[in-house]
Amino acid sequence: MRREEVVALRWEKLLGAQYIRIDSAVRSLPGKGILVKDPKSIHSRRKYAMTAFLRDLIMQWNRECGGVSEGYLFPSPTVTGNPVFPDTITSHTASLSKRLGFRVTPT
Repeated sequence: MRREEVVALRWEKLLGAQYIRIDSAVRSLPGKGILVKDPKSIHSRRKYAMTAFLRDLIMQWNRECGGVSEGYLFPSPTVTGNPVFPDTITSHTASLSKRLGFRVTPT
């Protein structure tokens, strides 16, 4: 998944679902903040099977987030109701890369 698609994921679409459906993405607009819209192209709309491992991982993250049932998986720490900026994913993976000793690159 592209980082813009990851930050657009919502709890209400994942909890109890059999698939992760990619049907939105977050765009960062200079001077205007963020906008949630359709994915990059018509071919970007897709779905991934919800494996047992992925379901467990999502449920663990949900518990760490306080058992929320709606909103973004990765909410903005500064603007209530918004997802984080996609660049936040890049910052976190850069930090992770340093700790692991190899490069982790989001698309």
